Amino acid sequence: MFHIFFDGKLIGRSALEEGDPAMGCAEGRFMPCEGFSEFLARVSPEQDNDPALKRWVGLTVFDHEGAQIECLDVVLFACEFDGERDLWVDALGIGFPLYEELFPGRYATYATRVDQIKDETH
Repeated sequence: MFHIFFDGKLIGRSALEEGDPAMGCAEGRFMPCEGFSEFLARVSPEQDNDPALKRWVGLTVFDHEGAQIECLDVVLFACEFDGERDLWVDALGIGFPLYEELFPGRYATYATRVDQIKDETH
């Protein structure tokens, strides 16, 4: 489980269960913790054309051992639809070989999918 921080305070966790290895992106469902309510009260989301979508940038992500993961940015998204809120987080620009160390096998799975698509289109 990865830990998501804002301004040095833990606001939630995520398994970062999905991703795009070629882009160095890892994303997953965001599970808020105690500090999340304070975060929402203090930090305004970026403006977006879609009022149902909220986005916060400038977060940090740490692994289960407490080491910060170097990446370009960590973005939290909230989408509200029919009274339900869906939260997810995206760590952007995680370099290689760190990406493979954090998410073993994702590059191989991605390469296999790319090869399958190439075969289907030829």
